[in-house]
Amino acid sequence: MGRCQIWTDSRAQTETREINEKIPEHLFYRITGYRLSPYLTAPRLIWIKKRQSQRYRKTKHVLLPKDYIRSRLTGDMSTDWTDASGTGLFDLRKKNWSNEIFRVLNLGLEKMPTIKAPHEIVGEITDSAAKTTGLKKGIPVVTGSGDDVVQLGTGVKDHEMAVNLGTSCSTFLTVPEPTYDAKARLECFVGFSRKRWLLSGTTASAGSSVDWILENTSSSKLEKHVENNYSHLKSVIGNSTMLSELVFLPYLNGERTPIWDSRATGAFLGLTLRHTRNDLIRAVLEGVCFSVRSILELTEKLGGKVSLLRIAGGATSSLAWMQLLANATNRHIMIPRESEATLLGGAMLAAVGSRLFRSVDQAVELQGVRKHLYPDVASARRYEKMYEAFVNASPFYLRRQDE
Repeated sequence: MGRCQIWTDSRAQTETREINEKIPEHLFYRITGYRLSPYLTAPRLIWIKKRQSQRYRKTKHVLLPKDYIRSRLTGDMSTDWTDASGTGLFDLRKKNWSNEIFRVLNLGLEKMPTIKAPHEIVGEITDSAAKTTGLKKGIPVVTGSGDDVVQLGTGVKDHEMAVNLGTSCSTFLTVPEPTYDAKARLECFVGFSRKRWLLSGTTASAGSSVDWILENTSSSKLEKHVENNYSHLKSVIGNSTMLSELVFLPYLNGERTPIWDSRATGAFLGLTLRHTRNDLIRAVLEGVCFSVRSILELTEKLGGKVSLLRIAGGATSSLAWMQLLANATNRHIMIPRESEATLLGGAMLAAVGSRLFRSVDQAVELQGVRKHLYPDVASARRYEKMYEAFVNASPFYLRRQDE
């Protein structure tokens, strides 16, 4: 037993380099669908084995956070294929632990949990768990999933992209087979049915960029930003003069898709004395929208045309921002009725496991529609030039992708 390492823990830098020496990055990506990074379980386990060897030897079960909680509720020691997919120890095509990776890295496969379907019932609330939590003894519990279940919770269908726009932003497109990017800019993992995979991209600082500009430009306590509530942005956007085009690069914490550079930094381009506080805020909002568009366009090259963006997360509290997103991407956008799509996705898995629905595809009907938004033609045309400037603003990063 030991303290859990949170997902942003990057201490296993040395171990990541060691893995790269044993398994070339392109091969690692081909096996797992993921880029090699210190955030994966594989380098973390090596870090523990090297620095806490006694703890590693005594460990019987390596569990991801949600699996540990479920083990306390039911006694079950399994995981699901979506969470397993993100460990860096999983074979994307075989949909099981990679014997090759465990052998090369000299890690104990016997310590890993059995992999089951996310909607499979794996146990019931035990007597002790019932007494501790107040839950009723005997309630069935499904395996569950990681937060990628937001893709399911948006109600997304074929040829639609789920976009979880919160502190960071992740996108998900369902594809019928494992799909790889030659430059490993997108990641691929197992979806929520056995014949589906998810093609995914992430921009690191989405809502966090907006939070940053709001918190650092507020002129009074009354204007102080409440995290994940952007409903007041309508007046900010409406009062932006935008006398000249202003481009913001939202790389305040490095960037993942598509440039994958942890050293990347943010910037305002085209800033003049004429620009106001509202102009700066609007530029940040648009910069995040352009980042989403860059992932969308890359995803379409590999996964086909996307007909609709289904948006979830805190950003949906601002319909004004969502309209900017529709204009900047020139796409039809749907805001689901339930914005907490991750929670709803978990409920969908439970509903399928409990036989309330026959399949995951049927369970998505639990989600409804709050609002449809369509791009304004004139605005979309203006954004074409601004997006081109956004793409060309980071030649160093883009050049590195071509090397």
